[in-house]
Amino acid sequence: MLTIIIIDSLSYLPLPDAIVITFLVPTMMSFVCSIVPSLKEPFTIQEKAGGLISLIGVILIARPTFIFHSGTAHNTLVSIAPVKPPYVSPSQRTLAVALALVGVLGASGAYSTIRVIGQRAHPLISVTYFAAMTTICSLIGILTIPSVGGMLFPQDLLEWGLLIGIGISGFLLQFLLTKGLQLEKAGRAGSLLYTQMIWAVIFEWLVWGNVVSGLSLVGIILILGGAAWVNLQKWRGAAKEAGKKASNGSAGGRSIEGDVAEAVMERDGLQREEEA
Repeated sequence: MLTIIIIDSLSYLPLPDAIVITFLVPTMMSFVCSIVPSLKEPFTIQEKAGGLISLIGVILIARPTFIFHSGTAHNTLVSIAPVKPPYVSPSQRTLAVALALVGVLGASGAYSTIRVIGQRAHPLISVTYFAAMTTICSLIGILTIPSVGGMLFPQDLLEWGLLIGIGISGFLLQFLLTKGLQLEKAGRAGSLLYTQMIWAVIFEWLVWGNVVSGLSLVGIILILGGAAWVNLQKWRGAAKEAGKKASNGSAGGRSIEGDVAEAVMERDGLQREEEA
């Protein structure tokens, strides 16, 4: 759903603007998980600050037109062909932003649902239902929406290979994302979603040879810094717990690293028991 809505919004939105809007998902997911009664996950100030830092990094990489003015108010579509971009009215742009925000809400709801389900269902079950619903909805859309143009099939081995690659990558994305959201709370898991932008920049350099600009480099540093800082809080909290155990004489000669690891495992185990 998110993908379809975002693609539709791209008809009137520049790609950088749409990218920044979609990266509101991690913060929204963390907020939703903090108010769901069955979860009530703490959305700490550190996690909010880390998410904001990473979002600023995304903005520096994407450079949306509503912040980095391109000289035209609304006719700001990025053209990849030697044709003049179509005019986009303020009402069309507003509609596109609204559609993108609906997609953000849908994705946040899906990720939060995975957190609520927890480890009561294997990731493959969630992925299978997701794939089945996607297939049904896509097939209905292909057969009923005239602008789609009907069913199309690859014409050569290259196109088959690209589609198979998309399928394998998409499966790994859904499976690993589902498993990660089952094991880790939304705030820390969401902070890692921002690193998608870093991989996009790296592949853009490797595939198309586009050199990373200074602003993009700063954005990469901010994204990595924000994500690392948020996840570092987990180990700091575990270190404090291990320190308390050591001061109470429960360390028993073991290393502080072992106590930290044990504290992290105990915390994660308790969280999984609560979800079950």
